[in-house]
Amino acid sequence: MNTHFNWIKSYLAPGLFLAGTSLVPGQWQKQTFELKEGWNAIYTHVDASHATIEKLAMDDGVGLAEPFRHGVAEVWMWRPKLSNMQYITTPEEPLDTYSRWTSWKSTDPAGSALKRMIGNAAFLVKVTQPVNWSIKGKPVPPRYQWTSTGLNFIGFSTPSTSAPVFSNFLNPVDGFGAGSQIFAYGGGTLSTNPSQLFTLNTSTVNRGQAYWIRANGYNRYYGPFELKLQDWSGVHFKDDLSSYRVVIENTTRKPLTVTMQLHDSEDAPVQQGIRSVAGTPPIIVRGAFQSETLTYDYETLGLAGKTWTLQPKDSSNDSVEIYLGVHWAQLTGNSGDLFAGILRFTDDGGYLQTDLPLSVTKPDTTGLWVGQATVNQVRHGMKTFRESIVKGQASAVRQGTQDNPVIVYWIKKQAVENKIIGREYHTSAAGYHLLQEKKYTTVSQGDFLWLPTVDENGTLLDDPASYWRAQPLPGPNEPQPPFKWEGDLVQDDNGAYVVDETDTSWGTVPKPMKLRVIVHNNDATTPVANLLQRVYIGNDDANGSLLLSTEPGLLPDATPDVRRVSAVHLPWSRANQPWLFTGAFGKGGTLATTVIVEHDDHASNPFLHTYHPDHDNLNARFEKKQSQGRESYRIKREITLRLNGSQLGFDGLSMGGTVLSGEYEERFTLDGTGNETRQFGMKGTVTFMRITPVANLRTE
Repeated sequence: MNTHFNWIKSYLAPGLFLAGTSLVPGQWQKQTFELKEGWNAIYTHVDASHATIEKLAMDDGVGLAEPFRHGVAEVWMWRPKLSNMQYITTPEEPLDTYSRWTSWKSTDPAGSALKRMIGNAAFLVKVTQPVNWSIKGKPVPPRYQWTSTGLNFIGFSTPSTSAPVFSNFLNPVDGFGAGSQIFAYGGGTLSTNPSQLFTLNTSTVNRGQAYWIRANGYNRYYGPFELKLQDWSGVHFKDDLSSYRVVIENTTRKPLTVTMQLHDSEDAPVQQGIRSVAGTPPIIVRGAFQSETLTYDYETLGLAGKTWTLQPKDSSNDSVEIYLGVHWAQLTGNSGDLFAGILRFTDDGGYLQTDLPLSVTKPDTTGLWVGQATVNQVRHGMKTFRESIVKGQASAVRQGTQDNPVIVYWIKKQAVENKIIGREYHTSAAGYHLLQEKKYTTVSQGDFLWLPTVDENGTLLDDPASYWRAQPLPGPNEPQPPFKWEGDLVQDDNGAYVVDETDTSWGTVPKPMKLRVIVHNNDATTPVANLLQRVYIGNDDANGSLLLSTEPGLLPDATPDVRRVSAVHLPWSRANQPWLFTGAFGKGGTLATTVIVEHDDHASNPFLHTYHPDHDNLNARFEKKQSQGRESYRIKREITLRLNGSQLGFDGLSMGGTVLSGEYEERFTLDGTGNETRQFGMKGTVTFMRITPVANLRTE
């Protein structure tokens, strides 16, 4: 079993106390102990093993001659037995021999067995003067294993303010506190310490203070809720982690509300080997699953926190499963930067405050990345053309003035052949009859021009809208087009149809299309990303990985081991020069590049067929190249990558460092003769995997 004692034992290896320790990612929190002159019992909720006790016992003041300016004279660490068959009945005095104590003494720091202070451990500290001693370390979650047959020297992760009293804190679990014996240190000599606490209704459970406790029953109690963690060292997001799982479980027989918050990390200690903290990372919490999109919702975690209500222990909803991730697209800084914070869990009873260290290392994006774009939307630019007749009512085509009125012909539908009155009209088989011409001098563009309500004889019509049609006309100095009836399209002076609007909205496709996207990102001070049509992966002279854009650079004897990766939708060329992206390749980056296919590019232009006389881009005698737009078009492909992961919900936003996801969008422009162009668009999702971290791409 991986118990608290096992964890303690691992730290009690001789190497920890006789030598240095390896430094862990930094999420820093200061814990302050209010020490009275004499002996004090403290419990560490931070791991301060990055520094020696000598360093921790010195403050930042100047002018004091004492090497240990806090007046810290001795530090004793309690080492509990792993077997509950060996137990104590009374608090033990600190002894260097034949005891469970390991000590550090200011009079002989070099010869002391205890060198550093770990987390989740009880210490006796002797000071020569009252002092508030602050140590900075990595917060650790509580992990206790009670010895139910003897005394335990432990502390509790109660809130820093408004600490609960013992009678309330120990009783939520089936009368756990009934008959408990509790001893505390209050400064002074060992002859007066520890003393038993008898007023449990008023004595508070102070965070950072250690107590000797004998209790019956339950052997792992540390508060009304318990955390089950994926990794007990904390929440550390690197290239190999996309989400972190936490389970909160109610340990009481009453409903409990638990809140999770994200707090800032303190500044890292000034010490060689310790990385500075670049800021607080953007953390998201996975939400509900959406069956329509097959994605999970997400919420941003901040100081306001997120709350869950847990039902009593052993009920169906006594726990909740939480998945945390990093919103990589919102992470600033450079590759390798360390971001840190503290996850704090509290309950509505004010009994427990559990802090977890959290760190995020911005991933390195150097190397070769191969992605797959899934195109599932298109934009083709559907146009709506203007019709000549408005049914039911007409509208003013422009501002009407006295000198330039809006003229409208009101026309009566009749079951007769063409009837000409003053003008020649193109009519339908039903026939149309010109009734009257009206001029509007005081209308604005778009104003409604209502149909007449009586016929030519003055008879009131029941349904004017079905009886009349209106034909707006140009101004008096403008060309007079022939009449065209309902449903016919309006043409301009050049004979082109007049466009009212163009639909540029996106629509889905019956079946998605897959595209391969190859990107290389170098390791320059300002990294440069390139789009490739193909790349060769081989070995160099030192048998290391090698990336090339062309075959001549490969070793002759390495050909069997070479792999080629191609994107067949991109234009092929012998030189295979990459296309340069603007923007940074990485989580949250937006990149853009333009790929040009000339109208006479026989290797890549899809409108050309070298051996077909109608599509070879040559004249009838096969002597001269045709100009652009005659047999083929110039193609401009504007490719945009938005690596924000947003289309994939929580999973897309939180994918680990070796995976990048986001949106793929491409705009096509076909250039014909003169200024003639046509534009199309397509977009979808894209997911990249890093194939190799090799930073250099050879293009010779």
